Amino acid sequence: MSDHRRFLKSSTTSYEVGDYVPKQIQLFQNEVPVDLSWIYKSRQGSALFFLSGGCEACDINPIKKTIENYPDFDYAIFYEGPTRADEEYFNEKKVRYYYCDLAKIEKELFVKVAPFQLVVNKVGQVVTAGVCNHEEHIGNLLSPLMRVSTNNKL
Repeated sequence: MSDHRRFLKSSTTSYEVGDYVPKQIQLFQNEVPVDLSWIYKSRQGSALFFLSGGCEACDINPIKKTIENYPDFDYAIFYEGPTRADEEYFNEKKVRYYYCDLAKIEKELFVKVAPFQLVVNKVGQVVTAGVCNHEEHIGNLLSPLMRVSTNNKL
């Protein structure tokens, strides 16, 4: 059984929205926490993506298209697996890229499934969350931020 399937089998896709993302998170056991306070300084809000290298459904291309289509948002990728060639692309786009142990961060962010997306407003509060297999899922989850962004431009 692949790592992705094992991860999904033991988990649920529901997520309690309204909570705040912690300002620090430990990505691996016995390592220094990384700073996530940038989420609280976002201009328009943030999308956080959680992916696994052993996951057949974790397609990076819809995420890349989203970043191209909605450059006003801040983005982060939390990735469990070997080094990816895509990391350079994300660095160029100023997307924060974190290698992590998904089981470890589950305890702090309550993300139990990959691929998964948290959408966070500019004050650090989770406004939507869910599985993000393709562009339509990502767009549906980003829609609250898109509405606020559009209203701010009017």
